[in-house]
Amino acid sequence: MNTPINSKVYIKAINEYNVEQILEYYREIFELEPFKTKLEKTQYILLKPNMLGAHHPNKAVTTHPAILEAMIIYLKELDKKVVVGDSPGGIVTAESVWKATGFGEVCKRHKVELVNFGKNGIITKQINGTEYHFEKLIYEVDGIINLAKMKTHSLMLYTGCVKNFYGLIPGLYKSELHRQFPQPKDFAQVITNVYLHIKDKVLFNVLDGIVGMEGEGPSAGKPRAFNRLFISEIAPVNDYAASRMMGFKIEQIEYIKHLLNSLDLKIEDIQIEEAFKDEILTDVAIKEVIFRKRFLDSLPAALKKFFNRFFDYYPSFGDACIRCGVCVQSCPVKALRLDKDDQKPVLDKAKCIKCMCCHELCPIHAVSIKKSLVAKLFL
Repeated sequence: MNTPINSKVYIKAINEYNVEQILEYYREIFELEPFKTKLEKTQYILLKPNMLGAHHPNKAVTTHPAILEAMIIYLKELDKKVVVGDSPGGIVTAESVWKATGFGEVCKRHKVELVNFGKNGIITKQINGTEYHFEKLIYEVDGIINLAKMKTHSLMLYTGCVKNFYGLIPGLYKSELHRQFPQPKDFAQVITNVYLHIKDKVLFNVLDGIVGMEGEGPSAGKPRAFNRLFISEIAPVNDYAASRMMGFKIEQIEYIKHLLNSLDLKIEDIQIEEAFKDEILTDVAIKEVIFRKRFLDSLPAALKKFFNRFFDYYPSFGDACIRCGVCVQSCPVKALRLDKDDQKPVLDKAKCIKCMCCHELCPIHAVSIKKSLVAKLFL
């Protein structure tokens, strides 16, 4: 029995963000099936990069503009109508994100519309008893091309193609879902629901791992040159290949494992190019994000309860804080307020659900993760 075409992962070793080199790779891969047929059948295409916040491309928080620019050029060669869009996290303005990331300049140069999700209308869907609010545009385009970023994630361990679709939910609607589903296992189901809802619109997925992130991602970690660009038809297939290369095991990234099962894809069905099939990148800093889950999952219930009393972590606001209020306004459970005297954020630990939205959205990375003595000893 032949392996289904949609289980193939194409990987290219690329060491720098050279638009022409990336473009040549796009031309090579998208002439193959099923990409070629999919593109022939679509005219109006949404490009969905990662626009988490107003970060310079060198910070490796967002998709690099060269990944976007090469895709725009390629699609214009095919006479496609292209639109670019996302919804930055929290209250960060779209205009500041477009400027800092370089997306605004790229879109202006190529005369492509750049859309801030939520401004053109919202479509509400009931999924498994929960309301999800989606950007209206995703139902109007013929297809979506996902341009994601390869990073660690303090809550979900890893983020890439699948989680990038969470940006289809505009603005603070994302924070509301964090409030409703604060535990990683429950939030994994949210991410799964979003992907399964829109997967038939997705033409293919590009994962930017040329320079990704390790450590306390998705925004406060360290840039890491993985020197890899991934392309696949199915988002969790890309994520499996990339997370495995970083050193994660499939059991640790629950939402990827669940999605592969939902799509009836077995690990042995996933085709990774021979040159990269067994590659594990050396010394990727993932311990920070996997320890707590792995350790606590192994404890008996009584010990787990005891350990949880002393193993604690929470956001801390350093001297670099500029008192912008982004963290306070983005907190889904209102666990933060600005001190009336010095305007620095103050945390109510009793309300904090440890979603780390403040850590993720701080525009200058002034939010660190404070650990209890026990947490420091183990981490």
